[in-house]
Amino acid sequence: METLSQDSLLECQICFNYYSPRRRPKLLDCKHTCCSVCLQQMRTSQKDLRCPWCRGITKLPPGYSVSQLPDDPEVIAVIAIPHASEHTPVFIKLPSNGCYMLPLPLSKERALLPGDIGCRL
Repeated sequence: METLSQDSLLECQICFNYYSPRRRPKLLDCKHTCCSVCLQQMRTSQKDLRCPWCRGITKLPPGYSVSQLPDDPEVIAVIAIPHASEHTPVFIKLPSNGCYMLPLPLSKERALLPGDIGCRL
């Protein structure tokens, strides 16, 4: 069985867009996952939802929409955790009443402090 990278778990393998509130990761009966937008497009062109990978059929009762399919709990658990961006500044208050900005992620070298060469505070 092919293993997926962390990034590929976060994106629909049909359209390659990242999952989001608009593109929710929906779980088919066969346990494959793709985004709600792709499933909605597939639903308009066919009566039943047919998995693009295994061709398994997911039946939706009349009147049900793709949004009523269950979300993939594994993907939701990953995307629900806020990830700190490498561009997210962190401010810390030091006893001198000064405020220093540290870059994320912290490098193996020490952070620059005011007065160091290269510090632009």
